[in-house]
Amino acid sequence: METDSAQRCRGDVVALLSGTGTAYLVYKAVGLRSGAEGQESASGRGGGGGDGGDGGDDDDDGTLLSVLKQNPDPTVTALVRTGVCRLASLTADRDLLRLRGGIGVIAESLHDPLTEIRVDALNALRVLFEHPDNREAVRGCTRRVCELLRGPPGPHPHPHHPPDSRLRSAALRLLGSLSQCRQDQLSLRRSIPELLALLHGGSAQTQTQALRVCLNLSTNPELAFDILNTRLPPAFLSALSVCSRPDLLKGRLTFLSNVNEIRRSAHYAAAAAHREYNEESLCALLFTGSHFSNRLFPLMTHPDSGVYLLTAKILTKLRS
Repeated sequence: METDSAQRCRGDVVALLSGTGTAYLVYKAVGLRSGAEGQESASGRGGGGGDGGDGGDDDDDGTLLSVLKQNPDPTVTALVRTGVCRLASLTADRDLLRLRGGIGVIAESLHDPLTEIRVDALNALRVLFEHPDNREAVRGCTRRVCELLRGPPGPHPHPHHPPDSRLRSAALRLLGSLSQCRQDQLSLRRSIPELLALLHGGSAQTQTQALRVCLNLSTNPELAFDILNTRLPPAFLSALSVCSRPDLLKGRLTFLSNVNEIRRSAHYAAAAAHREYNEESLCALLFTGSHFSNRLFPLMTHPDSGVYLLTAKILTKLRS
């Protein structure tokens, strides 16, 4: 186990020297210490300048992966992980990175104690997920991504330490991509409480990112009960204010409209007939008493026509 001071020092080194180029230089240094065998291996790939630079990027990912296997030094490991994560965004051939085991290295980087490396890994997975052939491998990281969203970051979380904003933002961006695929939405079920909490808390950027995920999930009938049974404080309704940013307000109203549509459907009513909602659930907050409708009525005079139309749609369908 590293001491706190050693971990801080390693973080400073990585912050100063991170990047694909530096990781490659680390490879050179490690190769020199490894003796003639490592040097011959490097030259065998055509590392000299006379071959016209054919496939240089293709060699970089293989080089970094080999360094990671050969050298246990934590600083070298951190640099190489950073290099591999950033290669995912830079290399044109992302198939090659997957075939050489790079996604596995990136997945392991989600557990690294350094926030910078975990953020790089989340960003890399989001880029890789754009390629259909990589999606299955990226899906294997969903549980860990949800853990990082719940936070706090690091291997020994403290209940009073909030998640790092960079880490949360990167996790939300990746979940936004995952939530677009119907088959991946159910795997995000455990993150619904955190996502709903972010709809009325945090920065505007965080709320926008959380809204993107929630809007995708709110159209899935299989997740409707999980959404409606999530415990939320009455302050959740305070986000429905004429003072809210119109784009965020329309997003929240669209989310609530989607959930209400599913709640009113005959299919959901039959499925939820034998289920009980907890007393502090979103369902109780919205559909018990007049708290929700009282929040909606002032929005009928909102100058944004989109807000007005969404509010009217919800009010006319509020009672089933």
